[in-house]
Amino acid sequence: MISHDNPTELETIRHSCAHLMAQAVQELFPGTQVTIGPVIEDGFFYDFLVKRRLFLKI
Repeated sequence: MISHDNPTELETIRHSCAHLMAQAVQELFPGTQVTIGPVIEDGFFYDFLVKRRLFLKI
């Protein structure tokens, strides 16, 4: 069992969640490229390159 109380195991959880998020974005927005997205101190992130605008410009 992986515990979020252990820093090494928490990094593993965050790394796995980052991959899940990247896969979901690629399925929702075909053609999206994952660029960079490391685990950081308080979570994780990914930058994506998309072929079309995802948000309306206000």
